[in-house]
Amino acid sequence: MGVGTSREAFCEALAALVGCPCWDVSAGRGTGSFVLMSLGKKIPRKQELPNPRLEPEKRRFRGEYVLYIMSSWRLDSAKQVVCGAWDDSSPGGPMLKGLACLVGTTVSGFSLDRVALDLDIQFSNDLRMKIFCDQWNVGQWENYWLSTSSGVHVAGLRSELRFEAPSPSEKGQAEATR
Repeated sequence: MGVGTSREAFCEALAALVGCPCWDVSAGRGTGSFVLMSLGKKIPRKQELPNPRLEPEKRRFRGEYVLYIMSSWRLDSAKQVVCGAWDDSSPGGPMLKGLACLVGTTVSGFSLDRVALDLDIQFSNDLRMKIFCDQWNVGQWENYWLSTSSGVHVAGLRSELRFEAPSPSEKGQAEATR
């Protein structure tokens, strides 16, 4: 069960992303509009993931920070919309082509809406990932979460912020991968 977290603590966790490289973005068929971004250092997994559809790097490593987006989002350049949550997510489609532009970039800044928790992440190549917190009703997914070494910061329904610390067994597993 998560506990409340302050906006200041959430902003501190987001601020830790500044300067971090984005080395993987996962999305596409089977995930709908959901996006998973791996940021920061590549942390070796204790056990390789068995999924043969994942590239070897994804099977062997996890991100120091992982941003998981379950609400509406849009990726913008300085001149145009690159892709969005409702684009075609098939291989070669606009969603995957657009999100691939994030790989190899570095997080250069962010802004967080004080009320709705909409998040705007700026990247070194002038791309901006805009996350819109549109999950409001019970039974819907969370809006997004940020996984860190200390736990998971959740932007939940109706602008609820929560922090979920790992259980003792999860913490031991995470420390074993360091």
